[in-house]
Amino acid sequence: MKILRFVSYFNDSNPSGPQNQYVNLSKSMNFMDYQTLILYPSKRYQIEISDNITFVGVKSEFRFMGFTISSYPDKINFSNFDIYHLHGFRNGNIIKGLREARKNQKKMILSPHGELFSHINFIPNVMRSPYYLFDGIYKNKILDRSDKIILSSNFEKKELYKYSKLTPKLEVIYPIIKPASFTNLKKNTKVQDHIPKLITIARWSKNRRIDRILDISKLLLKLNFKHEWLIVGNIGKNVNTRNFAPQFEKIRNIVKFEKLPIKFSGYLRGESLRKKYQDADLFVYLSDYENFGQTIAEAILNKLPIISTPVGVASDMGNFNSINLVGKNNLLTAKKIIQVFESYPNSKDLVDAYSWLESKTNQQNVKNKYLEIYEDK
Repeated sequence: MKILRFVSYFNDSNPSGPQNQYVNLSKSMNFMDYQTLILYPSKRYQIEISDNITFVGVKSEFRFMGFTISSYPDKINFSNFDIYHLHGFRNGNIIKGLREARKNQKKMILSPHGELFSHINFIPNVMRSPYYLFDGIYKNKILDRSDKIILSSNFEKKELYKYSKLTPKLEVIYPIIKPASFTNLKKNTKVQDHIPKLITIARWSKNRRIDRILDISKLLLKLNFKHEWLIVGNIGKNVNTRNFAPQFEKIRNIVKFEKLPIKFSGYLRGESLRKKYQDADLFVYLSDYENFGQTIAEAILNKLPIISTPVGVASDMGNFNSINLVGKNNLLTAKKIIQVFESYPNSKDLVDAYSWLESKTNQQNVKNKYLEIYEDK
């Protein structure tokens, strides 16, 4: 079976996010009778073969706010593929996939990776006109033509309930998260044993509310709760995140001026990132929106208790004892942090959350779910 993946963007320097999902998925199918070609926007036409996956960069002739229109060489025989899997939403590559699926009467799978509604949470109202224009022309066409729409969480799925005719098409499949990276069991830690270590990890943008961390840290100090708070991450390169850079720098200056117990590590990956997870006592995430929440999932797989707004995987797992959902009130969030430390979750609670999520994100389970969809006639 031949799968052609139409991709909104590709950034091989970032091991998480949407590209992590479709690359890992493609790799997991290499040993089977599957061939994968990944078509992505690029500065120039280029072909690379890695792990038996063919990556084809098609030259972007036009770019605007993350939207690209590319030119496609004649040597790509679109009719030679069995399944078109579209990754992303508002992009010329996605439109190309839609048109080829119509033309060649192929099965079309859509994985929007949060792009259906993220602009409402990431983009100021005055900048949303191009998104509304795209949606007015293509949104219903793409959704209606899709044979299956794969979402990253039940939280994201609820956003599509308003389109009742789509309900039979909706499928929730968590991304692959390699469990070998998260093996150490967190020890049951009492707050009086040491200064509690909090950690927040994200690619920073306005909606991820780093400003709340400052206010909550101040409140914790007023409540005589000593703590250390590590902020891991940087400003992303896309238009939605890089506009946050001036505000991020202002926040760093406030932390320095007011001598708050907050440190910034910048972007980390691999062993350096795993060590930070393992050194922490509590993971805090205060984003206004996440379709999944990669770092929340990684923290759960590191057997950390979680304090999070009800977004993505945290919302899905809100019934677990080690997952604590909070609202927008900073004082109540500060008190919840203290409460979690005073009755730190026991190992069983942490393992229960770990086991459930690991079963949803391990490579074999995720691969089997996709195979069911690909092979369903």
